[in-house]
Amino acid sequence: VKQLQFGNQVYPVSVLKESLLHFEQILNRYKNCLEQIQQQNCMTKFNLSINQDFNLYLPDSGKGNQTKFTAYYSPDIYGGLNKTKENKNPVYKNPKVKSPRDLFLSRDEIDYKNKLSGKNLEIAYTKNSHFDLYLMMVEGGGRLIIPTKNGVKYKYLSYDGSNKHPLNFISRYLLAKGYMTRDKLSIRNQRNFLLENPHLEREVMTSNPSYTFFKITDSEPLGIDSIPLTVERSVAIDRRIYKFSGYLNFIQARRPYLDDSGELKFKSMNMFRIAQDTGGAIRGPGRMDIYFGFGDQAELAANHVHEMGMNYFLVKKP
Repeated sequence: VKQLQFGNQVYPVSVLKESLLHFEQILNRYKNCLEQIQQQNCMTKFNLSINQDFNLYLPDSGKGNQTKFTAYYSPDIYGGLNKTKENKNPVYKNPKVKSPRDLFLSRDEIDYKNKLSGKNLEIAYTKNSHFDLYLMMVEGGGRLIIPTKNGVKYKYLSYDGSNKHPLNFISRYLLAKGYMTRDKLSIRNQRNFLLENPHLEREVMTSNPSYTFFKITDSEPLGIDSIPLTVERSVAIDRRIYKFSGYLNFIQARRPYLDDSGELKFKSMNMFRIAQDTGGAIRGPGRMDIYFGFGDQAELAANHVHEMGMNYFLVKKP
């Protein structure tokens, strides 16, 4: 029987499913309650059920049991399924079936030496830059926006493996080379730097040899079990430590927003989440990456959530 452990307590892995199903029952009772009596009374009953029916565990992060939260989202990529004069940068699927010897090619070999070109591995073409595609690779998925005569059509680009090279963030290279200063390392400034210095693009982009492959799906980008991610409910944790999907979590942190004057501010974010994903930069028991979906607000969160907070694992009591 597969098992998982929290502190000194050992559970069968089936407790993950049991916890989610029981949480669903409590949540449905709460929804039914809202149709009959005041919200505050319903919330009191909901909280009482959670505290009575679940054991709560904090990860042993070595930082006062706090968790470092970051965020990710699905960038919008503009293009189509066929190459045109405007849509010329390819998005590749994993070559492991059609061309397995090419699986370990570097970013330089793929993007600048075109060693995957003409091997029927292209799944889409985009007018976006190599930098925009790099950002999508870091995020692990995106949304392909295809203009048509009948309006906009959407396809989704989901993670389909990598070339197994190390992930080196371009921002770190820009900083190490003195091309940019730490206080200017926003995504917008990185993009502008490359636009203003096209002669440095290849040097900068290939400082990160890691390359991600994608597959087209009709649903939101997929998590590690090929289940579509859910906006503001799915999270990524370290799969080396938490070896199964479906952990139920309650997090207490902050999220960014822009006030009426456009100033960046933060507000509380207290929500239940489900672990459905993992990521190359998510390392250690005290790390969690929150999926925010699409659009400007999701991008804002992905670029500005670097928060310490509390993450509770909820496990149904025996």
